[in-house]
Formats: sequence, structure tokens, C-alpha cells
Amino acid sequence: MILHATPVFPLCHPEPVARSIVWDSFSLLDSLARPGAYWILTCTCGIADDAGLEVPIFVSHPDRQRIVWELDLKGLAPALEDRLTGTEGFLRLTFARDEYASDLRALIGELRECASNPVTIEALSETDGVEGLQEDYSHLASFQVEELEPSIGGMALERLLDLDPETLPQPAPLWPPGTLIEFGFFPVHNGHELMRVNGEVPWPSSWTPHHFTRWEAWSAFHRWLGLLSRGFWLGHHGCIVPPEREQNRFFLLHEADRARCHAAGRHLAEVVQRGYAEGETAPGVMARYVECPLAVA
Repeated sequence: MILHATPVFPLCHPEPVARSIVWDSFSLLDSLARPGAYWILTCTCGIADDAGLEVPIFVSHPDRQRIVWELDLKGLAPALEDRLTGTEGFLRLTFARDEYASDLRALIGELRECASNPVTIEALSETDGVEGLQEDYSHLASFQVEELEPSIGGMALERLLDLDPETLPQPAPLWPPGTLIEFGFFPVHNGHELMRVNGEVPWPSSWTPHHFTRWEAWSAFHRWLGLLSRGFWLGHHGCIVPPEREQNRFFLLHEADRARCHAAGRHLAEVVQRGYAEGETAPGVMARYVECPLAVA
């Protein structure tokens, strides 16, 4: 038997599981401890894209009493009520930290209880398809949970059973105090990295929006990159495709866009900096933009 946690939140679609959308319980725990962008809503297979979920939830800790989610209405449309389909912008949900932690304890405790003990058919009376279970498995008195979804790597159930619901992760800043975050087009191998930490490109490479705490940063990020194209995509703009060694680099389509691109990058850094300055998010951390050379296609 497969176990998962069904999402329930304001403006959530009434049947998320019918769309293969579930909670990622471990991301929920991470979001309690540290701000950032999390795939809290994901597909049963663990790959959010497979359920049409294109954007993570941006989590901020504006003070010690609150946790805030910001959900992109378009990128998370399959998880939201149908009446929001086609709407631009974002949904903000604010939670009291103590209630958030209490609900997480209850969720983890219930999941562990289900995973640790045999489940009878009678206990599944509210589950879709229970009649089929009764017909196909009438010879079984109970079922044992064998897998927790999502389960990339196949160890989610084991991780769940190792958790102590009474020992939740403690709050921690997104970055250590004194960290310098830089945005720009930093050459590496055959491409560009978009972020440096203390003057170094993170390795293994980290997806830049993972470190955003507000939807506004996501929007600013796309305005910045919207003025450029990757080398491998230049042919779609009627430009000559560069050699293979440069196909993962970013190129300006027009020289006139250079100043706008750098202005958008500076705006991104300002938005990120404002987010990091909120409460306990990332005190003492600086975010800035670096103007790097960019070729024109």
C-alpha cells in the first residue's frame, strides 16, 4: 500500500490527489526551519513538473511568530481552485509559527502511525476505490504501508520512520551572517552561472531561485533573463547558433538591451536583499549585482 499526505490549504483544488498532487512532508519540515523556495507541492512521483507544477512555493520568515508562503498563480495552477486559472500574480498565505509547527507534528505523527501499523479495509472507508479493495483483497484482513509518496530514491518511508514528531528542526537563517551573494553572468566551462557565494560559484551548481524567499524575486529574475537567450536557442530568434562550447552561454539579442539587462539585474539584487533583511531570514547577508561582459548574438 502507498501512503501520501493530501494537500489542504486556502484556495487549494478540492481534489489535488486526482491530479497526482501531494505534500512533500520533508520540504514542509525544511520550510519550518529555513526560508527559501521549496517544492512543498509536488507530484506523487516526486517530479513536480509531471503534475504541471512549474514553480516552487516561496517561504519567508518575516519575524519569529510568522511563516509566509507565496504561490505563483500560473505556475501552480493545477494545485489551486479552477476559478484562479489564467490569473497572473501570486497568493500569499500567512501562518502562525506555533500552529505551523503543531500541524507538522500532527502530520508526521499520523503518517508514522499509518506506516508503522497494519491498516484495515474498514479504516480505508473514506478512500476512493475501497470497494475495489474489498473485492480484490477480501482474503486480507489488513494492509501494510510499503511506500511513501513522493519517494525519489526509494527511501522516503525509511526517512519518515526515523523522524521524531516531537523533535522538529530548529529555525536557522538562509545564509550565515556575513555571506556575500552576487548575481551576474559568471563564465564557467561552456556556459554561465548566475550566482556567486562569497566570490565562488557554488559546486555542485545550485538553482538560483531556490534561494528566493519572495515571489517578487521570482518575477524580477524572469524580467532579467527575459532580455537574453541561451546560445542553443538563438536559432529560434533568427540568429546564428554559436559553436557547441558556447551554446550554454547567455547572449543579448540587441545591443540596446544591455543597459536594461543590467538595470534588471540590479533590481533583482535589491529585491533579494529586501527579502533577506526580513526578520531572521538572513541577517547580515549582502546581495548585489555584478555587471559582467555579455556578447551580442
